[in-house]
Amino acid sequence: MNRLLNRLLNLALAAGAGAVLLGLLLPIRHGVIYGSRPGTMHINCMSNMKQIGIAYRLWSGDHGDNYVVNTSTNQGGTLEFCDRDRDGFERHSALHFLPMSNELSTPKVLTCPQDKSKKWAEDWAHLTDANVTYRVRSGKDVDETNPRGVLFVCPIDGNTAYCDGSVEPGKFGKPK
Repeated sequence: MNRLLNRLLNLALAAGAGAVLLGLLLPIRHGVIYGSRPGTMHINCMSNMKQIGIAYRLWSGDHGDNYVVNTSTNQGGTLEFCDRDRDGFERHSALHFLPMSNELSTPKVLTCPQDKSKKWAEDWAHLTDANVTYRVRSGKDVDETNPRGVLFVCPIDGNTAYCDGSVEPGKFGKPK
């Protein structure tokens, strides 16, 4: 009987030690567990970007094959809200994601897992630029007829999403 109790105690101690080690190796951000290696969060960022790219394409399919930034507000887009900086990136990216809320499962995909300066929006009604990592591009060349046109980028990882829906990885933690 003592032998059995001894084995159970050793097993419980090993399980507890394993749980502690797992807790140290897998950081939690906003209730989601991410891998400890930078590459894991980099891959999660790319996954977010692919989901957003699909949402752009789905949205455009319902709006005359035009992306949200090239569609008038009269047709549900954000064309009149475009306010580009000299590099062609929008100053207020959140505005351009709001019309695609039906195509995106959650506003949480708009925040890079490595971005410590942004906090996820709990819902679409509270989405602001403070909840969005990704920098949106706008302009006439941002459409499906320009497949290698940059659609949006992650300034944290340097990942780039293109108009054809592809995402190209950047260097871990370093913008291109």
